[in-house]
Amino acid sequence: MNHLASLIRIALFAGLIAGPASGQTDYPRPYLKFPISSAALDPKDVIQLHNYVFGKGGGQDLHAEIAYPGKATKPLAAIIYIHGGGWFTGDLHQGDVMDLARNGYFGVSIEYRLSDAAKWPAQIQDCKCAVRWLRANAAKFNV
Repeated sequence: MNHLASLIRIALFAGLIAGPASGQTDYPRPYLKFPISSAALDPKDVIQLHNYVFGKGGGQDLHAEIAYPGKATKPLAAIIYIHGGGWFTGDLHQGDVMDLARNGYFGVSIEYRLSDAAKWPAQIQDCKCAVRWLRANAAKFNV
């Protein structure tokens, strides 16, 4: 089943890595540019929050791994990493939020209840909870 999950992830992200349309030579690639600079920040300039509780799902605490540049002067672009695994496997530690933060982003890798613990649509509700939490706390985290 892991092979199938990998194929699905590849298919989902194919749009992000696909090249230009036939004959097109110049096209924007905003996802290759980092908001702060092209040089990665020193890890000591990154603030990390481990197992941060961002909400509850079915009475269970939902955790996040958070990392962001500590010296940002402008609001940061945020990336919420939702791990793969077809809603039934994986965990929040799969996302490399430290790398996102070192490149100028506010990175959050979230936990959601897996399908063996809660029936659909609990998983997407947990993901939406993370988005609501981030929007409610945008000013606090300079996002």
